[in-house]
Amino acid sequence: MNIFCLDTFGAVLSAAVQCEGGVFSLEVDAGGKHSGLLLPVMDNLLKTAGVRPADIDVAACMRGPGSFTGIRVGFAAVKGIAAACGAKAVSIPTLDCMALPFMDDEVDETTNEKAVVPVIDSKRQQFYTAVYRGRERVTDYLDVRADALVSVLRGGNGEEILFTGPDAGNMRGALSGLLTGKRLSADPYFSWGQARNMLRFLAKSDRIKWDGELSVPLYIRKSDAEEKWQKL
Repeated sequence: MNIFCLDTFGAVLSAAVQCEGGVFSLEVDAGGKHSGLLLPVMDNLLKTAGVRPADIDVAACMRGPGSFTGIRVGFAAVKGIAAACGAKAVSIPTLDCMALPFMDDEVDETTNEKAVVPVIDSKRQQFYTAVYRGRERVTDYLDVRADALVSVLRGGNGEEILFTGPDAGNMRGALSGLLTGKRLSADPYFSWGQARNMLRFLAKSDRIKWDGELSVPLYIRKSDAEEKWQKL
């Protein structure tokens, strides 16, 4: 099976292909210019992997939350691939995807509990985030200030708190003086693209409930344009 994954939710544009020849990936610091770079990145990656567009069986994009424009670009791309190539189109919840690699370890009741917190800057001094413990998401998808997580993260016995995602460092810094007695750490690869991780999510999607379809974008917050329109 040939699987193509596209990550456009943030500043980094990343894509990955899983095929008979292995796993191939490419990422670019797109700076928000995903639409202009998407086709060259996809063309280069598929040629390297030796996969024709017509041979793609599954095309996946990030569902969100994330950049409004970036999420729309991803949805448009996989819809186009599905229409042109007959591939199955799916969308993967962004925060769940970022948390999954750190939820793989078997739970050992003799060790301290670990919380995983993926973080995306949503502007206005707020973050898209959620809290995961063990193999479950224990909060809703959130759009909050950093200090709103304090009450949720204070629980646990000697708990380690791991931040991941493109703005893990900012969240860790904001909470470092508010969560005394906790060990706060940041995923060293937090700034990398998530396309390869999307392949991992599809392989282990039984760990987290999701609908397995293209669904609709998950924005959480209204866009600036929508909010301005409502004020008119």
